[in-house]
Amino acid sequence: MKKILLLLFIALMPLLAIVDIAPQEVGERPGFSGNIAGSYTGKSGNTQKNEYDFSGKIEYDNESNFLTFLQGSYELTESKGVKIEDQKFFHFRFLHKLNNESLYGEIFSQYKQDIFKDIDNRWLNGANIRWRFVDSSELGKLYLGAGILLENIQYVNSPNDPAGTAVQPDENSLRVNSYMAYKHNLNPSTKLSMIGYYQPSLEQGSDYYASFTAELELRIIKEIYLSLIYRHEYDSKPAISVEKRDTMTKTSIVWKF
Repeated sequence: MKKILLLLFIALMPLLAIVDIAPQEVGERPGFSGNIAGSYTGKSGNTQKNEYDFSGKIEYDNESNFLTFLQGSYELTESKGVKIEDQKFFHFRFLHKLNNESLYGEIFSQYKQDIFKDIDNRWLNGANIRWRFVDSSELGKLYLGAGILLENIQYVNSPNDPAGTAVQPDENSLRVNSYMAYKHNLNPSTKLSMIGYYQPSLEQGSDYYASFTAELELRIIKEIYLSLIYRHEYDSKPAISVEKRDTMTKTSIVWKF
């Protein structure tokens, strides 16, 4: 049964979304594990609207010195047959223990498409060192991460798109990738997680991306959880006519396996 569920999850991967922001450590969930979340909202009559939101993750932990995972998202909203939101997100990460239990090396690759921010695709590839500098049953766990990433952005209707009108040149930049993360099991059925990123360009300090995400996860029954997420993002140099700030709140039912 577990193999069937795993194959089904992989087959559906193009439709799935990010639901877990907490930093992971080797040995927490040995072997294969994952989660799936999704929602659909449909309205008709005076309000004609359809919202689709799918999310999920697949992870492998060898219980000794490494773990790896792939997670992603797909969100689509249509109003009266017109798209008003269309974005995809995938993130792959490999973590390896270094000298001790608190120090990890990370490599990652990330893809994002957000049509309403004029982003046709945004690729990030990089590597980090992550240090857990607080580990307390009462206070929780605090992490610092630092590294380098290579960013490539292709904009919708960029000069490289012969069918479109130039909006903004495509970008290639080298950035610092720094973050601070926190997680704490408030009780056996409740977990709080937070993570903040700061990614300045090495070529131009005024060009940076910053975000903060907080998640409260509540166990409902067995492996079914309620996830409450708040996210705030700031891009100092977005595409032309795109807002610098974005805020999101999301409530999801998550099944972990």
